[in-house]
Amino acid sequence: MSGVVPGFVPRRLVDPDIGLFRADERVFTAMLDGWRAQMLARGLTTDTIKQRCQLLERFQRFTGEFPWQ
Repeated sequence: MSGVVPGFVPRRLVDPDIGLFRADERVFTAMLDGWRAQMLARGLTTDTIKQRCQLLERFQRFTGEFPWQ
């Protein structure tokens, strides 16, 4: 197929009335990934980063809500 771009979603598969599957979980995971990258850039140890992310994940599970709710 000519003109195919990796990661491209054809228009016929995009429906504006349908949201992302488990959007909240995906956004939370993306936030943690970004935070991990930022902490790595600051030179923090992987153990420190792991502990901080685990704390947030445990807190989210305990409350059953995400930070923006």
